[in-house]
Amino acid sequence: SRASDHAILALLGAIALSGVALKYHWPVNVLVVKDFVRGVALLSDTVSLPLHLGFVAHLALAVMLMLLFPFGKLMHGAGLWVNPTRAQADNGRREGRR
Repeated sequence: SRASDHAILALLGAIALSGVALKYHWPVNVLVVKDFVRGVALLSDTVSLPLHLGFVAHLALAVMLMLLFPFGKLMHGAGLWVNPTRAQADNGRREGRR
């Protein structure tokens, strides 16, 4: 384990903890968040970020994870599904080779 592995785990934990805190301790107006996400998704020029410190922290942590994802070990999980050996036939056992 390297320090970067522990940093990614800490980032995932911080995202989870901030999400739980937003749900149970610092509730945020869901309609305001929905308008924000819709504005970002539709590339609207009148997007206003909700002024809720917990939401901004949670969003910043999530964006940080999205930026680090292609360069970390978490990307290796995607390689499991695009592995070329998953599509190859296992004919060696049928032909008697060991």
